[in-house]
Amino acid sequence: MGEERFFLLEVACPAKGCDNNDVYSWVHSSDEGRVKFSNRARIQCSKCSVTDHIKYWEFDCRKHKGGYQPASNSSYSKAIGIAMEAGKMDRGLALEFLTFLINNPW
Repeated sequence: MGEERFFLLEVACPAKGCDNNDVYSWVHSSDEGRVKFSNRARIQCSKCSVTDHIKYWEFDCRKHKGGYQPASNSSYSKAIGIAMEAGKMDRGLALEFLTFLINNPW
């Protein structure tokens, strides 16, 4: 699959159980830096450069405002699919992300 690459992406809320299908540009709550997503299920803040697996991040959207919730392998896959269907993510890139998630569940 090649090396890890990070992308500024707009995706739906990847929190477990969230039914929000709106697609967002995500920001790091600590410093308002844009969040970049990697093809290896990691997230990086574009401002402070903190980087970790998505399973260690929590998400907050208008559906559960003020209630940060963790993602899961399946909820992140769903968020990627929604972004692809909304035209916010190239199908080839989405397939790369989803293939990694299928082969590396957490």
